[in-house]
Amino acid sequence: MAIDFKGINSPNQNQTGVAQSRGGDAASSRGPSANRPDAGGNSTDDTVELSPAVQVLQQLEANIRDLPEVNQQRVEEIRTAIAEGRFEINAERIAAKLVNLERNIGS
Repeated sequence: MAIDFKGINSPNQNQTGVAQSRGGDAASSRGPSANRPDAGGNSTDDTVELSPAVQVLQQLEANIRDLPEVNQQRVEEIRTAIAEGRFEINAERIAAKLVNLERNIGS
């Protein structure tokens, strides 16, 4: 059985989202034995189409993969500010961002 993956650039990218097949779930829409090679019927080519949301996630994943793990320039700026005594910690801002993060994750 051949599978035509539309919108996929590499074989590993299909792990980032849910693929949709034409006509709903392929296993349930064909019935117990229709067109299945193991049931003696004629095999058909299956087509998988990814939803637009999955395609956006794949693009975001590719963009993130291209970013460096550490922003070395920002690290040096903070290191210098700490060494010169200019680095200020705003506890209220940090707490507000943590609360906001928790809200977004919990949703």
